[in-house]
Amino acid sequence: MDTLSDTLNARLSYLYSLSDGWADCGQGKEIDRIALQATIMLLNYSSRSLPEPNLIPMEEGSIGVEWTDLINMLIINVHADHFDFHNYDQNGDVIHSLGFRFNEIEKMMDLIQKK
Repeated sequence: MDTLSDTLNARLSYLYSLSDGWADCGQGKEIDRIALQATIMLLNYSSRSLPEPNLIPMEEGSIGVEWTDLINMLIINVHADHFDFHNYDQNGDVIHSLGFRFNEIEKMMDLIQKK
């Protein structure tokens, strides 16, 4: 298993610490623990071929994993039971918007390699 950077480990610890009501106005569900484990799995896969992403807590308890460069934006929203994969071009137009089960992570990573 790959080792994640100190920055990513610190961000994962922060996400783990969020409890219900963490967002403005008392919104924001606690980050789902299965989504957190799936995010770690995704980070270990992606660290082989992609730069370090931003990790963003989502109000419904999922985690947004975001990579941006000058050409594309890739956002994978990690839920408790699947990944939502969204790839946008520099104009914000959708290139891909797909759902993947956790056991399809290699298929999803193959698509990322082709971006």
